[in-house]
Amino acid sequence: MKKGTKFFVALIAMFIGLSMSSFAQLEAGSFGVGASFIGSAPTANGFYAFAENMEIGVGLGYQTVNYDMDVDDFNAPDPGSTLNFIGMFKYFLAKGREVSPFVGGMLEYSSDTDIGEDDATTGLGLGAMFGGQGEIAKNLHIYGYVSLGYYKTSSVQDEVTHTYTYITLAGSGVGAIFYF
Repeated sequence: MKKGTKFFVALIAMFIGLSMSSFAQLEAGSFGVGASFIGSAPTANGFYAFAENMEIGVGLGYQTVNYDMDVDDFNAPDPGSTLNFIGMFKYFLAKGREVSPFVGGMLEYSSDTDIGEDDATTGLGLGAMFGGQGEIAKNLHIYGYVSLGYYKTSSVQDEVTHTYTYITLAGSGVGAIFYF
C-alpha cells in the first residue's frame, strides 16, 4: 500500500472518529493480535490494553524484495530484505465512539540488507502519532495513523559508513487487531 493511500485511510478514520458516536471501547486487560503496514514492511503485532483508554503494542515486520526484469539498459535495484522491530503506545482521547481518535508514540528499529552484497542500513526512529481506531465486528478493530518522527540511519556501502538524521512529517500506518 502506498504512503498516500495509507495517509488517506488514516485521515478518513480520524474524521469519522471525530464525528460519530457509539459504544466501541477497549476493556482493561484485553490482549490483541494483528497485522499492519507500518512503513513499507508488513508487520505482525501484539497489543495489551492496560486501561480503557491506553494500550501498548509491539511489532515485528519482515519484507523481502527481489527484482526480475529483462529490460535493455536498465539496472534493477539489488534484491534485499528489511527487518523492523516496533514498540508503540496509544492513548485514546474519547470514550464511547465507533471510531476513537488517539495520540501516541512509537519507537522503531530497522535493518535493511542487500542480498549477496556487503551493503546494510540500520535505523532508529522515535515518533509522535495521531490516528483513529474503530470496531468493525465484535472484537475486530481497524486503525490508521499519521506521525511526525525523528530518525537516524546508518548505512555501510563499500566499507564506508554514512549517517543521516532527519525528521519525517507524514509517516503512516494502517492495521487490524483482534482482541481477546
